[in-house]
Amino acid sequence: MTKKLDKWDLKILSQIEFNYRKSHQEVASKIKRSKAFVTYRIKKMEEDRIISYQPLIDYSSLGYTYYRVIIETLLDKKELTKYLKKSTHTVWLVEKYDRENFVLVLAAKSFGEFQNIWEELYEIISPFILTKDISLAYKVYHLPCSFLTNHKRDIEYITGSREKQETNEIEEKVLELLTDKPKISWQTLAKEANIAYNTFKKIVKTLKEKNILLAFQTIINKEELNIKHYKLFLSFDFSKKNKNQVIELLKTNKNVVYITETSYNYDLECELYTDSQEDFEKVLSNIKTNYPFRRIVVSQMKTEVKLA
Repeated sequence: MTKKLDKWDLKILSQIEFNYRKSHQEVASKIKRSKAFVTYRIKKMEEDRIISYQPLIDYSSLGYTYYRVIIETLLDKKELTKYLKKSTHTVWLVEKYDRENFVLVLAAKSFGEFQNIWEELYEIISPFILTKDISLAYKVYHLPCSFLTNHKRDIEYITGSREKQETNEIEEKVLELLTDKPKISWQTLAKEANIAYNTFKKIVKTLKEKNILLAFQTIINKEELNIKHYKLFLSFDFSKKNKNQVIELLKTNKNVVYITETSYNYDLECELYTDSQEDFEKVLSNIKTNYPFRRIVVSQMKTEVKLA
């Protein structure tokens, strides 16, 4: 059964979408309700599997590049996930309704490392792969889910295309703990890292200053809310000026949640959420009206699995 959010759930989501570490008291003050009310509503959304949590990390600052492998396969999601979980470098698995029914996202620090990772995996799954296409994701713009929360877009985060930052062992340990245990208190995580709480806080601050740790992102479970997820592959008369113009245009569309600069067959990609197919057609018509695209190819996303 599709779950519904009321106006108070949405107000709370608008406050914690990119900072689930914000105190419930602060959220309560912003929406003018009690702390107990906010705590109850957040716990209910967690229990209903509507929200989960994940730090937004720019892995390019750690020296990684994202490689995307678009495949047509005979495997289903459960079978494919079983193989992918054996590789610590597989970050995302996206299932689509298209003939090319899955996208794998792999993280590697060089072309050579990617080749080794991919060929090791491909050797196992190749009997089930009908086609494959490999591309790079250079830069991804992460935008608020404004169509759902109706909250003004006053923030964005960009991952990719950053210079590698040097990190030490304890910084990497803190990052690992924040990723693996996103909702555990920092006091508890500091004990696990065998460091003082104040030291832990300073390391988190340093990771932010290095543009490694960008935000504490609340992930909205689209399947539970029956939100439709589409990707648009956009072709246009390419120049850097035109590319930037299209990016700014897409940012103003409240349904657009990701914009990707990529080496794939198109000039830009964007992902958007809508409540229905009918709403999507209206959004698509609006995008077409506002810019003379050469071509727009539509793909509907089915499910996503974060693997690392």
